[in-house]
This record gives sequence, structure tokens and C-alpha cells, in this order.
Amino acid sequence: MDHGGTRPIRDALHPYPDVVIATKVGPGEDADSEFIQATTPEQLRYQVEENLRRLGRDHLDLVNLTRHRVRAVLRDRRLQP
Repeated sequence: MDHGGTRPIRDALHPYPDVVIATKVGPGEDADSEFIQATTPEQLRYQVEENLRRLGRDHLDLVNLTRHRVRAVLRDRRLQP
């Protein structure tokens, strides 16, 4: 499954080898749309490796660590229809 729309980005960047790639890792939804903390080194490493695989790259120039307030995210999810 392609979370975050990386496939179109991969296709668009393919002809441009010198593009700087920035991505993000951290808390979010898994493949089953369940909220995950993603705060352990193993979980973050997995997310980086998945970004590399989905983007077809051997490196990422910049990786941002996102942080969400868990209570706010869960509250917002309950408010969605």
C-alpha cells in the first residue's frame, strides 16, 4: 500500500536525479488506518526504509520527525463522521 502518495512523487521525480528529497516519519496511521505512536528507533527506521523503497531512492536528503499530541489526534478522529 502506498501511504502519503509517494508513488506519484516517485514517478514525477524519476527524470531528475539531482532533486533534494525531504520526507517525514513519526506518529500516524498504519495500513489499517489505526493510529500508531511510531516513536521507537525500530519504528522510525522502518518508516525511513519504506520511504526509500516507495520513492525508489538509495538515500533521503532530509527526514523530519513529526510529533502529534496523541490525545488531540484521538479526539479529532472521534469527531470525524
